[in-house]
Amino acid sequence: MIKLGKKELKVDLTMGVCRRARKLAKDDINGNYKYEFKRLFDYANALKRADNDGTIDLLVERLTPNHRPMFRRFYVCFSAMTRGFRECCRPFVSLDSCFLKGMLKGALLVDVGRDANN
Repeated sequence: MIKLGKKELKVDLTMGVCRRARKLAKDDINGNYKYEFKRLFDYANALKRADNDGTIDLLVERLTPNHRPMFRRFYVCFSAMTRGFRECCRPFVSLDSCFLKGMLKGALLVDVGRDANN
């Protein structure tokens, strides 16, 4: 970055400026995940208000009473999905999973059912 700044912008950059710029760029690309996790409670409450019969479970754990809550899992099943599964789906269920390879590691699990139209 220092060489690029000298060559293209004709500016002398310090290592500290390059580190801060790189961190800002990474935060811009990846998003501020701490802020987004804080908003999960608001999102879960909004889903519960919009769909009273649905199931929304947000699990956070505290290692000790003094620690901040740590996110574990978030489960959403809308009432329309439950109703559609009970009334229209064949008794075939598939479970699919994939590993998340981004900044925060984890796994995404999805269950799939078939309706009468395949």
